Amino acid sequence: VSGIYLTLAEDGQSLMVLRESASREVRIQEILPGSKPETMSLVIFQPHLPLKMTRLLAALATPLGPLSCAAELQMPGILADFLPDRPGLDLRKWDWYQHATRNGKASWSDVNYFLDLHGEPSHPGLTYSMPISRPDGKLLGVLGIDFQLSDLTEFLRKVEVSPRGFAFLLERRDDGALQMLAHPNPELLRASDHQKQGRLALARGQELGDPRLIDFFSRLPGDLTPNKLRGMTRLDVRSGRTVHLAAYRGLEDPQGPDWVVCVMLPEDDVLAGAKRNLRTNLLLGLAVALLALFLSLITARTVARPLELLSAETEKVGRLELTPRPDLRSHILEVDRLALATEDMKTSLRSFRKYVPAELVKQLFDSGQEAILGGSRQTLTLFFSDIAGFTSISESMDPEALVHHLAEYLGAFSEEILASGGTVDKYIGDAVMAFWGAPLAKLDHAAAGCRAALAAQRRLAELRQRWQQEHKPLFFARVGIHTGEVLVGNVGSAARLNYTAIGDSVNLASRLEGLNKHYGTAILLSEATYQAAREAVIARPIDWVSVKGKQQPVQVYELLAGAGEETPQMLELIRLHTQALEAYRRQDWTRASAGFEAVLRLCPEDGPAQAFLNRCRQYRQFPPPKDWDGVHHMEEK
Repeated sequence: VSGIYLTLAEDGQSLMVLRESASREVRIQEILPGSKPETMSLVIFQPHLPLKMTRLLAALATPLGPLSCAAELQMPGILADFLPDRPGLDLRKWDWYQHATRNGKASWSDVNYFLDLHGEPSHPGLTYSMPISRPDGKLLGVLGIDFQLSDLTEFLRKVEVSPRGFAFLLERRDDGALQMLAHPNPELLRASDHQKQGRLALARGQELGDPRLIDFFSRLPGDLTPNKLRGMTRLDVRSGRTVHLAAYRGLEDPQGPDWVVCVMLPEDDVLAGAKRNLRTNLLLGLAVALLALFLSLITARTVARPLELLSAETEKVGRLELTPRPDLRSHILEVDRLALATEDMKTSLRSFRKYVPAELVKQLFDSGQEAILGGSRQTLTLFFSDIAGFTSISESMDPEALVHHLAEYLGAFSEEILASGGTVDKYIGDAVMAFWGAPLAKLDHAAAGCRAALAAQRRLAELRQRWQQEHKPLFFARVGIHTGEVLVGNVGSAARLNYTAIGDSVNLASRLEGLNKHYGTAILLSEATYQAAREAVIARPIDWVSVKGKQQPVQVYELLAGAGEETPQMLELIRLHTQALEAYRRQDWTRASAGFEAVLRLCPEDGPAQAFLNRCRQYRQFPPPKDWDGVHHMEEK
């Protein structure tokens, strides 16, 4: 124990100021004559702050006058001095003394510059002061203990808030203002006018030189009362683009100073781990998402690609494009079954299309309605063909070989009919019935029928060349074409329907086909067909005929070629035949015979010229009736 003993000579009382280094307690004892020092021991201060007591001051009122003393508590041993009695060293005029006597209790001074024993400012600090009274209540003196700010600065440097965070202290002055008290960097505390009237001027606001602290001070409430300093208050402080987290609270110590404890640290120091985990989780999530996306794309492609192809194939089916697609198989069972079902459907439709006109099937698909019995009257171009001498040919061939041989002929004719927009109605043995203008309307149906007949005959000529090399029977086809009104539609019963055309025009087309064998021609047209297609065809008039079953005579033409395909010989043939035919109708048998003979000289195998020459010879011997109108009446089909 070390201390300072003051003895008052007037009444023999002694005052001892001492310090116990082990407990860091400062005691003041008043020692009465003849008593033990411990009888009036009083503990006045036991600090709980990270501060070192540097000096002890005492200002006493004695009967002999004021008495002041000082002790350096950090020095070994007892170093106590009584201060000289001069105005500058009257401790009763210092702030810490005034605080204690004015408040009547222990108090903390504002930060000031300590005065050395010569009365000169030395280093900054603050003083804890307590009034000392006698038992009768009379003031004996004031005890003051000095603390240096350097201890606080050193302590704050050692506080680990975060890797880049720091703690600092604010002082709440008597006027309510806040100013910096301690900071790990003491240079920030110095104001430009750092010494004024023995006090330390601390930097405030814009004087701090640290943008973070400047922003912190600007965000503090203007009325920080002690009640508002209870508990932790959080602030967000910005320095450029960096966000700092700050917090402050009052020092809740009844014996402590009026300080505000503050901390500040970058947001990243707090959230770095969370952000790192977040980034890791995001990267992992992104990787999982990408992997899932990749797998889903593979799965989707595995499923969707065949489905897309199936969808496209279904659209083609709607357009009756029924080409097989065996590559639509899939590893997915359901998709594979759907692909097989689609191919089965296409197979069935391909078979169905062979029995029913394709355009009719398409119309049924497009309408979404069931086929019903009925039809409508329309003007169509009708086509009939058969094979000359087919009966004798069929008797000489094996049935299976005949079927395949006939299929080539029927296939060639059907392809040309379909290519020109026609509808193959039916096959009747070796005969083909077709028409143009239904189910799809076609303005040039007569010309289309003529072009199809010419193309079919050319295809048949090509087939004959090959068949001749293969030693197969040769087919020669005869075609009759007529344009007229018919009833076209679904004909039959409720259980079985046939899309066909019926009426007198159908019969006439069939009769025209049969006329070919009488005239030795390949394609015969009616007057109606010739007039409808005359701009597109080259034809010659053949005869005026009254076919069996029809009283009204019909002018018949032989189709020779399409427009632009004529030859000089063909034109000469038409001219000679037309002149001879006119003489024939005038019953000028001599001129008519000469004309048909001229045709035969041009074309020795011309069937119509030979037929008319025979008639002329017959009419010379047996003239026709006087009412003969030039019409040839057919008694057989």
